[in-house]
Amino acid sequence: MKTIESFDNLLGLPRKILHYHGVDGLAQMVLHELGHHGSFGITKATYLVDNPDFGCMRGIAGYQNDECALHKPDLWHDPYAFVKDMQDAKFHREVACFSHTNLARNDADQVDEKAIRDVGNMLGMKNPLWVAWPMQHGNSGVLLFEQSPAAAAHHRNVFEHFVPLLSLC
Repeated sequence: MKTIESFDNLLGLPRKILHYHGVDGLAQMVLHELGHHGSFGITKATYLVDNPDFGCMRGIAGYQNDECALHKPDLWHDPYAFVKDMQDAKFHREVACFSHTNLARNDADQVDEKAIRDVGNMLGMKNPLWVAWPMQHGNSGVLLFEQSPAAAAHHRNVFEHFVPLLSLC
């Protein structure tokens, strides 16, 4: 996050989520907003929902910075066009089709680090970092991502506050 303008843009995400709650691809749009170089500089990310009641974890949205060329520079200018713009986003399609047994343990605050790393590797990540948070109905949100080490150390505490916004999509 380089400027006050980009921080201001991130602070506007909750309002955008509420305003565009019916737009297809909203989780992918929010993930792109968080990942862009002007925000947290993520190179690749997957948003998954871990559902212990059904024993599964499902992919919701994927982000790869190389695929940002497919969408308009300001994705909120015409949010209804985003899904169409991103039809050729191979990584997002792979994540959206991803399904795996759930990773949740009895204590939702515990994360099986090896299992998370294995899922990241299955999705083409070499050194995945992650953030997990509780969601409604006993589910957990999981974001696996790759980021430069400098950006990861510098922004981790702020990033963890914005990631649960994906649950509102």
